[in-house]
Amino acid sequence: MEQFGRTARRERSLNPDKDLRISQEAEHMAIQFGNSIASSRRMPPLETVVTKLHRLLMSPFFLPEYRDQYAGRYSRGSVSVIGAGIEPVPPEKLNESMHQYYTTLQERLREVESNPRDSLAFLDMISFAHYGLTSRHPFIDGNGRTARHLMRAMSRRFGYRPIIIGLNQRGEYLDSLEKVAQTDNLNHFTLFLAKSFLDNYSSEQPLDKHCFARIKHAVSDIELRILTVDIESKNRKITLGL
Repeated sequence: MEQFGRTARRERSLNPDKDLRISQEAEHMAIQFGNSIASSRRMPPLETVVTKLHRLLMSPFFLPEYRDQYAGRYSRGSVSVIGAGIEPVPPEKLNESMHQYYTTLQERLREVESNPRDSLAFLDMISFAHYGLTSRHPFIDGNGRTARHLMRAMSRRFGYRPIIIGLNQRGEYLDSLEKVAQTDNLNHFTLFLAKSFLDNYSSEQPLDKHCFARIKHAVSDIELRILTVDIESKNRKITLGL
């Protein structure tokens, strides 16, 4: 979070139930917006989706006088990220980087729209949607939360159950993001998402068995990708005598 942005955050109240209710109401509004995207004939511009999700999720957590400045608005100063090994994009390069992000994400979205049953392409898309946003860290706070709701909206749009990343998965979630940052191989995070999807499905439920099978096959493909990259990396080091 930006150093100067800390003062914009609303302090926690002395009533934990009130804080929880405010958070739940913000989550509910974001989910409703995501559901409207899922059912709409045409998806709104991606930048509109991302900034509105952030505004819905984070507005209650900023002081009223700062909401228009921070909620749904890109950062204008340097930020720092704790964990996940992420280095945010410098503020002077952020607009250009976000433009590249939306352009690439739109291309991947069209690819999935052309073949909705291609679970591997779908997983690649939502993995990029999440990591591409969190690695750029365009907002002073709430980037991960916004990215997870973006994945949720896209999952619903293409008929998948939303991924639920529980507290017990937080360590694995952050580890997979850090592996991507260290190796520049997005497949590590894609694999985490694919396995999380499998946890949301049951092969014993008739309505889900085909989707379960497609995602399970995608897991094998992603694991093979990771193995291939690892072998190529080792061979390269051997060739260079490292």
